[in-house]
Amino acid sequence: MIQRITEMATEEKRTIVDITCNNCGESCMVELGNTAMKDFCGLSVDITGGYTSPAIGDGKNYRFDLCEKCLMNIITQLKIPAEVNDIPNVY
Repeated sequence: MIQRITEMATEEKRTIVDITCNNCGESCMVELGNTAMKDFCGLSVDITGGYTSPAIGDGKNYRFDLCEKCLMNIITQLKIPAEVNDIPNVY
């Protein structure tokens, strides 16, 4: 669940202040080092059931956010393990 604030300056600006995990209710935002800045750490899902989708429902749309901890809980419970690759650090 994305929470936004509106700031008035010379023009209106919408800023994301927090993203809450729909599973555990905790924040999906993490602080970046010693700064006051935060970054999203998790997964935003927006999925729509296809034609005659038996599980999701034909044309039903779901939108939710998962924090990194809840996402990892799901990944570790997969019956067929997820493929894991190390990506070189680009920073």
